[in-house]
Amino acid sequence: MSNVRTRELLRFTLMLLGVWFVFGVFNASLIHRRALATTLGEIEWFPVLQFQMCSSLLWATFTPFIIAIADALPIRRPHALRNVILLILLLPALGIARAALGGAVLNLSEGDRISVDMFKLSVAIRTHSYSLLAAIIVGATNMMRLARETGESERRQIALRTRLTRMEMDSLRAQLQPELIFRMLETIAAVIEKDAASADAMIVTLSQVIRRSLAHAGAVPLGDDLELVARYVELHAMATGKSLTFRCHVDDDLLDIPVPAFLLQPFVDDAIRASAGRDGAAIEVTVQCPDDSGLLIDIRPHAGEIVEAARIRLQRLFGAEFVLDNAAMATTLRIPLLEETLTA
Repeated sequence: MSNVRTRELLRFTLMLLGVWFVFGVFNASLIHRRALATTLGEIEWFPVLQFQMCSSLLWATFTPFIIAIADALPIRRPHALRNVILLILLLPALGIARAALGGAVLNLSEGDRISVDMFKLSVAIRTHSYSLLAAIIVGATNMMRLARETGESERRQIALRTRLTRMEMDSLRAQLQPELIFRMLETIAAVIEKDAASADAMIVTLSQVIRRSLAHAGAVPLGDDLELVARYVELHAMATGKSLTFRCHVDDDLLDIPVPAFLLQPFVDDAIRASAGRDGAAIEVTVQCPDDSGLLIDIRPHAGEIVEAARIRLQRLFGAEFVLDNAAMATTLRIPLLEETLTA
């Protein structure tokens, strides 16, 4: 028997004994107080407690048997009705068996032989209450099973949703990364014959971008994501031969905050399209943390297009906490702060 199974059995035994101990003390106190308040007069407390503790101990040994029956006849589909009928038939029998056992133990505890008269008396006065107790145990067993199965089902559903979300995130990220790399390769191909030195510099920059993209699968520091888009803007400037500046406005204490990998690149790509053909254009990214609960990111200019794959990815990650505002001149993102263990 494994240590885990042993601990579970020990915990169950202690809980069972504890419940019936409390039940025995309660019954002894109830009987004693009733005797004092009625014509029975004062009775000794210890014999009453002794009898009730003996009865509770019998219940503690009888309870696992009732639980086994409840587990064998669970009240759940597809056999709920059949099992309810069987339990209704069995509960009186359980009550009679428990009452008969109690009568026999009472005879033995008093030094007498087991007698039929005590059997009859015990069954006559205790069958109903003992059948009710057995029904309560059956009901509690089914409720605990339902709670356990519901919890297990919820955990399985959460695990399934997590796996599906991770698969969707991987799929969306796979759409973003090749697009980024293919755009850069096309840019290099456009200038490689005209300016080998510039193409060589672009290849070095591209290798840096690819290395960064392969190194991170989930969350990255904000500073790393800003560095990635800075290299991306640099590649476009090299390809077009026109001045294209990347300006970043962010406090140093925000640079280590984790964000989803490739958070900014799709929106910066949109800003580059908005700046196409203009010499001296600037891509501006402003990052703020106004209330210590999330990041407010402003990206300018805006080409007027919705970056759908990126929007879906962030919506999956953050739900209602993600806000995307495509204004006339800028794209504004609002995302909550992340734990560093994020898997996008």
